[in-house]
Amino acid sequence: MEHNTLADDLLSEIQGESLQSLLTSLQDEVTPLGATGIPTLDAQLTFRNPRKTSQSPLNRGDVLEIQASASSGKSYLTYLLVIACILPQTYRSLSFPGWDKSAVVYDTEGTFDISRLHHVLRTRIHQILQSFDLSELPEPIDECVETIARQCLPRLFVCRPTSTFQLATSILHFPDMHAENELFQKSEVALLVVDSLSSFYWNDRFTMEQFRGQKSGASPVSNPLKYVLDALQHVRNTINPVMVLTNWGLNPLNKPSPDTGTLPSPFYKQHLHLLPSLFAQDASEHGQMQSNIPSMACDTPISNVGELMPPEAQPRPAETFDPESRLAITHHITLQSSFPSVLNSDAIDRALEHWEDASHVPGKCEVQGYVKTPGVSVIGRFSFTTQG
Repeated sequence: MEHNTLADDLLSEIQGESLQSLLTSLQDEVTPLGATGIPTLDAQLTFRNPRKTSQSPLNRGDVLEIQASASSGKSYLTYLLVIACILPQTYRSLSFPGWDKSAVVYDTEGTFDISRLHHVLRTRIHQILQSFDLSELPEPIDECVETIARQCLPRLFVCRPTSTFQLATSILHFPDMHAENELFQKSEVALLVVDSLSSFYWNDRFTMEQFRGQKSGASPVSNPLKYVLDALQHVRNTINPVMVLTNWGLNPLNKPSPDTGTLPSPFYKQHLHLLPSLFAQDASEHGQMQSNIPSMACDTPISNVGELMPPEAQPRPAETFDPESRLAITHHITLQSSFPSVLNSDAIDRALEHWEDASHVPGKCEVQGYVKTPGVSVIGRFSFTTQG
C-alpha cells in the first residue's frame, strides 16, 4: 500500500497538457502570429508571454480585455489589431509585418467604421512602404498602397448583433460557418473581436431585475453574458484565435480626494461580474510586491501595482472572479487618452465640412495604456497615437 501511495503521489506531481494545448503551442512555434504593430505594447506582451521561446507577443487562444471610458481609444486599438492580423507577411519580394490571417469583428455598438479602418489601413501600409527603398516597389507607392489594401479587406468579417443572445448565438455557430466558408478555409481566423461586451449591459440588467421580482420557487435565470462567455470558450476550443474583448470603464477604482491628496486611479471596477477583476487579487498583495523588473524597451518603465492602486482603492469582495465563468483573461488593458492636439482654423474648417464623417476629423491624440497580467505583480505601460 505504501508503494502504491508513493506512486500515486509521484504521478500527481506530473503536469498534464491537453492535445489542443500541445497542438497550439507547436503551431505558435512553427507559425507565430507576429507583432501588433505597437512597439511598446509588443515589448510588454513579449515580457509577459509564458512561452519564452515564442517569436510572437501573442499566442493563439490569448484573451485580451480592453477597458476604458468613452472616446479613450478602445475602437482605434481594435483597428490596429485587426490591421496587424489582415496585413500580409510579404508583398512581392518585400517582407511585411502582418499576420496574413483573417479576422472577425462583432460590432455590438454599431460603431466599427469600415471607412475609417480603410483610412488607418492605408496609412499603415504607406508607413511600411516608406521604410523600403522606393525603387524596389513594383509600381508607384500610392498604387501599391491601394493594391495591398484591396487584398487585406476581404479577410475581414463584421457581424452586428443587436442583443446579448444574438451575440452568443452568432459566436457559438461561428465554427460551423468557418468550416463552410470558402474564404475562411483558405485563411486561418486568428483574431476575434467583440466591441463591446458592455453594449447590452443595461438591457440585461433590467431583464435580470424583472426576473428577480418574480414569485419564489421560479427557476433561476442565468446572466445572459454567461452564454456569450460559453460561446467564446467554445470558439477558443475549436478555432483558438486571439480574442479581444472591449469593456466600458464605468466606475474608477478610487475617486480623487482634495482632502487626502488622493489621485484618481487609471483603473476601473469590473461591472461585468462574470468577468474576473484582475485588481482584486492584488488587494491582498498590496505593499508586498517589489518592482525589480527593468523596463522592456518601452518609453515608460514598468510600474508596481502598488504605485498605481492605493490601499483605499481596493475592490470590494463582490468584484472577485465569478467561478461560473470559464473564460480566463490573459491580459487586461486599460486605456487613458489625452486631449487631441490644438487644431488650426483650416483643420477646423475641414472638420466642419465632413461633420458626419468621423474618419475626416483631423488631429492626433496620445493614448496611454496599462497592461495587467494574472500572476505578474507589475503593471506595464505603453502608448500609441491615433491618427485623425
